[in-house]
Amino acid sequence: MCSDTSLRQVTAITRGSAIGIAVATGLDTELGLISKLVEDVAPENSPLESQLNRLSGQLIKLALAIVAILGVLGLLQGGNDVLIIKASIALAVAAIPEGLPIVATMALARGMWRMAKHNALVEHLSAVETLGATTVILTDKTGTLMGTVHRADDDFVMWVKGAPEEVLEACSTSVQTDGVNASLTPEKRAFWKSRTDQMAARGMRVLAVATRTLQSPQAATYADLKFLGLVGLIDPPRRDVPQAITQCRSAGIRVITQ
Repeated sequence: MCSDTSLRQVTAITRGSAIGIAVATGLDTELGLISKLVEDVAPENSPLESQLNRLSGQLIKLALAIVAILGVLGLLQGGNDVLIIKASIALAVAAIPEGLPIVATMALARGMWRMAKHNALVEHLSAVETLGATTVILTDKTGTLMGTVHRADDDFVMWVKGAPEEVLEACSTSVQTDGVNASLTPEKRAFWKSRTDQMAARGMRVLAVATRTLQSPQAATYADLKFLGLVGLIDPPRRDVPQAITQCRSAGIRVITQ
């Protein structure tokens, strides 16, 4: 449905003019596809709901077993049949934990109130329980590509920067130390990925840069780029990050950063 020259609804036009043809509307567009995917997602129970359902099932089975045993013992002892049946039914009803959902709701509401005191607003109670069930936090910068097109004499040059893994994936050649272009072989890709890990281990935020010569701005695509190298930025964490990580670890939550 879409080609490299297609424009989506959220595309920003900065200059120039063009004539376009609408090829899709509504749910047939890219945004419509996302909406259909969201609608098709089946709702899932939270960990607390799953545990409550499992506990309720276990209590019901236990109550039925006790009722059956008491009923059989009563009949064997020659008791009144009607009285034994009524007592068994009453015992089964009393064994059902009717107040369990109320207690769980009050506990979640208390957690929501405590979070509100720290300026954190929660819309759904289940979100409080989900936060309480967190065991691992993964933090990373989303890998994106950013490109700009500039006029150079009679041609156009596109400069690209972004996450190293994304830029390397879009590159087919690289510039050597002598300025000669060479094919970006798997060995060279592995070398630059290793260099990226080394720079990241030193606390740097790493960006990769690439370029490509174009005949027109409309031909700008993230493909067949020429890899230029890596840029390491010293981007120290905010002052409150160490304290936040310490608090997470004290709560039994693993924090993995990259």
